[in-house]
Amino acid sequence: MKNSFKLPNPLSLNSGIGLVNPAGIVSSAKLKRAIKIIKGAGFKRIFYNKKLKPYRFFSGSDNKRIEDFNLILQEKNINLIFSIRGGYGSIRIIEGVDFEEIIKKKIIFCGYSDISIFHSTLFKMRKLITFYGPMPGVDFTMKSKLKVKKLFSIFSNLGSQNLTYKIDNPNVPNFKPVTGTAFANCLSILQTSIGTRYQPNLEGTILFLEDINEEPYSIERMLMHLYHSKLLKGVKLIVFNLKGPGERSVELKETLLDFEQIAGIHVLTGFKFGHKNPFNLIPIGANCTVINKGNKIIIDFNLRNEGVK
Repeated sequence: MKNSFKLPNPLSLNSGIGLVNPAGIVSSAKLKRAIKIIKGAGFKRIFYNKKLKPYRFFSGSDNKRIEDFNLILQEKNINLIFSIRGGYGSIRIIEGVDFEEIIKKKIIFCGYSDISIFHSTLFKMRKLITFYGPMPGVDFTMKSKLKVKKLFSIFSNLGSQNLTYKIDNPNVPNFKPVTGTAFANCLSILQTSIGTRYQPNLEGTILFLEDINEEPYSIERMLMHLYHSKLLKGVKLIVFNLKGPGERSVELKETLLDFEQIAGIHVLTGFKFGHKNPFNLIPIGANCTVINKGNKIIIDFNLRNEGVK
């Protein structure tokens, strides 16, 4: 399938940064900390809703969360939208969010976990690269300030350099280089998209999947659901990680080896992203190459303007 995704506009110190909260409740202390860190990185134009009132376990009512999201999209020179946090709730407001505005303005959109459903929706439209990455309300801490600075550097240099990760993984059997379109999601959220209008077409992708606190049998059940639904048809490689008690278990290793045989798709582990390391960005929609070189795995995302159609 042709890669038609375009890069968002690069960030500048004059850019507006929006903090939307489409899912769970975030404390005022964590929000203030995130804003302080963003301002400390040199960005002064930060937009967020100061009056959103929690409803049940959501940051606000469905209508208020939709209104909040869309109003921030209308701010002048808005260039970056962060989801403040995940949790649960994005699926309840997805029909009201103005995704066309994100595409038209070529806004950088970043989040993970429950925010996966937004990435799936934008991926289906096949027009704009989005980023599976950190959420300020949970991931921006005083200890992460250097990572935040690097994150903003990546967003500020979109179009001029690739994003490359090298992972020590000496136990992986040799395999030929794999190239495809990057797609990342939380496994449990991707599974719930099956049969809905938000189910993405993953043909030709390198699929980055992750989750948190799931037992190996639950991981296998969800993977088998993806397989039997034909959602994995044409997937070139799966890169998987789990955060939680079972992440290093023999059972998980056996589960992934069995699934690899059943699905006929190589499953690579060892790269930490999402819940396990949100600052390892996955640019969804970018051309991606995975290479096994010696005792290292190299994951390269092409974010140069000449490499993105």
